[in-house]
Amino acid sequence: LYYKGYYHDPTLIKAQQVFQLATKGGEKAVNWEGIGTLEPNTLADIVTINLKKPHLTPSNFDESVLNHFAYSMKGSDVENVIINGKLIQEDRILIDQDIENVIMQVEQTAQRLLSED
Repeated sequence: LYYKGYYHDPTLIKAQQVFQLATKGGEKAVNWEGIGTLEPNTLADIVTINLKKPHLTPSNFDESVLNHFAYSMKGSDVENVIINGKLIQEDRILIDQDIENVIMQVEQTAQRLLSED
C-alpha cells in the first residue's frame, strides 16, 4: 500500500498480490521453507476473521474479501489463531499463553529480522 501512495498510482498493486505477499511471501521474507500455504507437509497456521463488521462490508466471498484483507482488515478482526495445528487464540483470547513471554519473543524476532542483511 505504501507504494500506491508513494507513486500516486492506485493500480500499482492488486489485492490478490497483497494477499500473496502476506502469505506465501512470508516464506521468502523469513527464509523459512514450507510456510505460507495450506498443503501437505507444511506448517498449518490459520486465522479466522470476523467479517461481520461495518468496515468489512459487503463481503460477497469473492474478490471483495481480498480487497478487505488488503485495505481494511485490522488485527482486532482476527477471532481465532491456529499455529502448527494448535489452537492459540479462541474468540480473541489467548489460550495457555504467557503474554509477557509472547511479547518478549516478538521483540526478539523483530530485532533478529531487522538486523539481517
